Amino acid sequence: MANGGRIYSLDFLNTEGGRALLAQQYRSVIENVENRMLSTLLKNRDLSGDPDAGSVEAKRFANATSEQYGTAAARGSANPIGLKPVNVALDMHREIIEGLEKYDARRLGVPDLIARRTRNHDRAMARELERAFFACAQSAGTVFTTAQTDIDAILEELIQTMENTQNDFVDGVPRDMIHIVCSTGFYGAIRSYLDKTFNANIDTARDDFFAFHGVRCYASTYLPTGVNCIAMVEGAIAQPVSATPYNARDLQLTNKWALELFYDYGTTAVMPDLIYVYEAASTLQKLNISSVKGMTANGTVITVDPDEPASGNAYYYKLGTTAITLAYGTDVSSWTAFNSGDEIAASTNTLIAVAEANTVTKTALAGVTDVAIVKK
Repeated sequence: MANGGRIYSLDFLNTEGGRALLAQQYRSVIENVENRMLSTLLKNRDLSGDPDAGSVEAKRFANATSEQYGTAAARGSANPIGLKPVNVALDMHREIIEGLEKYDARRLGVPDLIARRTRNHDRAMARELERAFFACAQSAGTVFTTAQTDIDAILEELIQTMENTQNDFVDGVPRDMIHIVCSTGFYGAIRSYLDKTFNANIDTARDDFFAFHGVRCYASTYLPTGVNCIAMVEGAIAQPVSATPYNARDLQLTNKWALELFYDYGTTAVMPDLIYVYEAASTLQKLNISSVKGMTANGTVITVDPDEPASGNAYYYKLGTTAITLAYGTDVSSWTAFNSGDEIAASTNTLIAVAEANTVTKTALAGVTDVAIVKK
């Protein structure tokens, strides 16, 4: 029902005009998602295949090499083009389904209600895609370490490390192809350094300083916890997205309509050798563990305090008869995952190391070392 041209009934969404409104809002969501995301500037767009089929393919070409004139003729064939295909599966299946109240439609009008909710949807979708993009970069990239302590020296060494990359696919990386995405704190430290350094070409009073030594720099609130910055080239990560246009339907036996948005995406590193991750220095946090005799022969129950790891983390253990070294950032991908209170098999007086690690990077964030198993 309309009053003065304003539409209040959610039944409007089932009309031709309502479907046109939903289509218009869908296009707006997709455009806004693209515009909001920093990863839009960085992700690989050279993809082949149909995302709706569930996967696409990125291709990476190897460097060409020169030969003495006449070599190919004498051989009777040209050199094959070096090609590394990378399959990108759209294996994340997501939905945003919200109930629209008829009360809100009467208060705001249907077009305004839909516009408000879809503005929220594009923000939610963009946040998820950004976090997945940079989590993939952290997982696939090479950890950059340095003995430098000054911010300018750290950045310059990071840039030169990537700049001098050489392998079958790349022979050095020009600075204008490198991008550095920083945590807000690390970005602020760069700005503070530049504020104290005379540079006629950089106005730090503006919102962005744009580049450091010829490399573009950005701040993002979506980097994984503990990451200072990630350096990468354009196209290092592919993140295709396939979305289904908005649909709305009447929920039977209720006073609501459902507004539905479904989308699929995948995130895969195409050029992991051109991603470097500089993580914040940290020390291993302390875990308290205890062990008691289990119910089975050689069984020992291991209890960890705190009982649950932080969200996105898991507990891992490793057994040994000699000291087991554990430090912040230790790779525990070969260790065994377990839950606090699990019974594990261990012989008398075996030593155990327990770590809390991120389930993506499998590097230790907290832990203890060399806890003796109780005697049987």
